[in-house]
Amino acid sequence: MAATVWIIVPPAWRALLNDADPGSLRCQAATVRAALEWLIAAHPALAPRLLQDGRLPRWTNIFLGEENIRDLGGLGTTLRDGATLTVLPAMAGG
Repeated sequence: MAATVWIIVPPAWRALLNDADPGSLRCQAATVRAALEWLIAAHPALAPRLLQDGRLPRWTNIFLGEENIRDLGGLGTTLRDGATLTVLPAMAGG
Protein backbone atom coordinates (compact mmCIF):
# COMPACT_ATOMS: atom_id res chain seq x y z
CA MET A 1 0.00 0.00 0.00
CA ALA A 2 1.29 3.47 -0.86
CA ALA A 3 2.39 5.83 1.88
CA THR A 4 2.35 9.62 1.94
CA VAL A 5 5.98 10.61 1.46
CA TRP A 6 7.71 14.00 1.63
CA ILE A 7 10.72 14.66 -0.60
CA ILE A 8 13.37 17.29 0.09
CA VAL A 9 15.69 18.25 -2.77
CA PRO A 10 18.93 20.26 -2.55
CA PRO A 11 18.54 24.05 -2.79
CA ALA A 12 20.66 24.09 -5.97
CA TRP A 13 18.08 21.87 -7.71
CA ARG A 14 15.03 23.93 -6.79
CA ALA A 15 15.30 26.03 -9.96
CA LEU A 16 14.49 22.82 -11.88
CA LEU A 17 11.17 22.28 -10.07
CA ASN A 18 8.59 23.61 -12.57
CA ASP A 19 7.62 26.48 -10.24
CA ALA A 20 6.71 24.11 -7.42
CA ASP A 21 7.08 25.10 -3.80
CA PRO A 22 9.90 22.84 -2.57
CA GLY A 23 7.96 22.40 0.65
CA SER A 24 5.10 20.78 -1.26
CA LEU A 25 6.94 17.81 -2.75
CA ARG A 26 4.64 15.13 -1.46
CA CYS A 27 3.52 11.95 -3.14
CA GLN A 28 1.98 8.55 -2.58
CA ALA A 29 4.61 5.83 -2.93
CA ALA A 30 5.26 2.36 -1.56
CA THR A 31 9.01 2.34 -2.31
CA VAL A 32 11.87 4.77 -2.83
CA ARG A 33 11.86 3.91 -6.56
CA ALA A 34 8.16 4.81 -6.82
CA ALA A 35 8.77 8.13 -5.05
CA LEU A 36 11.63 8.97 -7.43
CA GLU A 37 9.55 7.99 -10.46
CA TRP A 38 6.81 10.35 -9.25
CA LEU A 39 9.36 13.14 -8.75
CA ILE A 40 10.76 12.59 -12.26
CA ALA A 41 7.28 12.58 -13.80
CA ALA A 42 6.42 15.83 -12.00
CA HIS A 43 9.81 17.46 -12.66
CA PRO A 44 11.50 15.83 -15.69
CA ALA A 45 14.62 18.03 -15.45
CA LEU A 46 15.57 16.07 -12.31
CA ALA A 47 15.60 12.72 -14.15
CA PRO A 48 19.36 12.47 -14.85
CA ARG A 49 20.12 13.39 -11.25
CA LEU A 50 17.85 10.70 -9.80
CA LEU A 51 17.86 7.61 -12.02
CA GLN A 52 20.17 6.43 -14.78
CA ASP A 53 19.48 3.09 -16.44
CA GLY A 54 17.08 2.39 -13.58
CA ARG A 55 19.74 2.94 -10.92
CA LEU A 56 20.67 5.74 -8.58
CA PRO A 57 23.66 7.68 -9.96
CA ARG A 58 26.76 7.39 -7.78
CA TRP A 59 26.80 11.17 -7.23
CA THR A 60 23.31 11.24 -5.69
CA ASN A 61 22.48 10.07 -2.19
CA ILE A 62 19.01 9.63 -0.77
CA PHE A 63 18.36 9.48 2.93
CA LEU A 64 15.33 8.02 4.66
CA GLY A 65 15.55 9.80 7.96
CA GLU A 66 19.26 9.58 8.77
CA GLU A 67 19.92 6.35 6.85
CA ASN A 68 21.30 6.33 3.31
CA ILE A 69 19.03 4.09 1.23
CA ARG A 70 22.15 2.42 -0.17
CA ASP A 71 22.63 0.99 3.35
CA LEU A 72 18.99 -0.08 3.55
CA GLY A 73 17.14 -1.80 0.70
CA GLY A 74 18.24 0.56 -2.07
CA LEU A 75 15.53 1.77 -4.44
CA GLY A 76 13.29 -1.07 -3.26
CA THR A 77 13.22 0.26 0.31
CA THR A 78 9.63 0.23 1.58
CA LEU A 79 8.25 3.55 2.76
CA ARG A 80 5.90 4.21 5.64
CA ASP A 81 3.30 6.93 5.90
CA GLY A 82 4.88 10.27 6.77
CA ALA A 83 8.38 9.26 5.64
CA THR A 84 10.76 11.96 4.47
CA LEU A 85 13.29 11.35 1.70
CA THR A 86 16.16 13.83 1.49
CA VAL A 87 18.05 13.94 -1.80
CA LEU A 88 21.66 15.13 -1.60
CA PRO A 89 24.37 15.23 -4.24
CA ALA A 90 27.55 13.48 -3.12
CA MET A 91 30.39 15.77 -2.18
CA ALA A 92 33.14 16.05 -4.79
CA GLY A 93 36.17 14.02 -3.79
CA GLY A 94 34.47 12.30 -0.91
